[in-house]
Amino acid sequence: MKMLKVIEKRRSVREYKEKALETKDVDTLNSLLKEIPQVVEGVNVKMTFVKEGQKFYSSMDGHAGYHGVMIQAPHYIVISSNESVHNLKACGYAGEWLVLNLTKEEIATCWVSANNAEDMIGEYIELPSGEQAVGIIAIGYAKHESRIGNIYGNADSGLSALKQLGYPHIDSEYLNNPVSGRMSIEDIVYMKTWGENATVEKLEELGYASVFFYMRLAPSSVNRQPWRFIIDRDQFVLAISREDGFEDDRMALLEAGIAMLYFEVAMHGEGYPGKWHFESVENKYSIPENYLLAGTYTFM
Repeated sequence: MKMLKVIEKRRSVREYKEKALETKDVDTLNSLLKEIPQVVEGVNVKMTFVKEGQKFYSSMDGHAGYHGVMIQAPHYIVISSNESVHNLKACGYAGEWLVLNLTKEEIATCWVSANNAEDMIGEYIELPSGEQAVGIIAIGYAKHESRIGNIYGNADSGLSALKQLGYPHIDSEYLNNPVSGRMSIEDIVYMKTWGENATVEKLEELGYASVFFYMRLAPSSVNRQPWRFIIDRDQFVLAISREDGFEDDRMALLEAGIAMLYFEVAMHGEGYPGKWHFESVENKYSIPENYLLAGTYTFM
């Protein structure tokens, strides 16, 4: 299955069967854990498979999870890395890479917030000094079959917005139930400077309309959709909202990494290979202070 199709299929699952992963799926998971993408020089992302999920859940419930409410699952993955300016972005990128690859294998997942319990999580998996736990991913088999919603625009039309724009590979079988609250691609893309919204027609002319269609499917905390892009000639600047209810930028930086993966997958899938650059970006785009500059994507 192509990764763009996996993005269409990906869902966060919050209820799991009381069943351990089958041996073949554990083998698949262990193989994936040997292939973790390392996208930031100097940052070593690690993932620890917590096989005894009930024990971990009992230890972390009331501490980790959104407002201390853990998601109960048969197993968990703890994502960690050495401390660095860019480690959260690297962990978000690698963690969502794992999620998409597990989705491909019909293994359900859900990100779980560390919620200021990083030290407790680190002690549980016995992280060495100098490394920190960043996030948790619940994994298992979904308790209920997930029905794919209509993420393609107006269900009444019988065609997706992108089909009308000339992207026939978008599968109309998903025109069922609308996914609420998704921003339009015009709301998340600016041309050259902040506030100069790109039109769908302009993005179609440039060949990027479907890229941003897939980008807007990226997961985010409480579906806040924090990502904004500025197209500046042959580079794309990513800015992330800092207004996430946390006192620092940890969640924003983690979600920046997730957005980077989705954008890169979509660009490569549409024939625009490139790479992300994490060094400091000059704010010459009038980006407001409640957004942080996460990085730039340039063509190879």
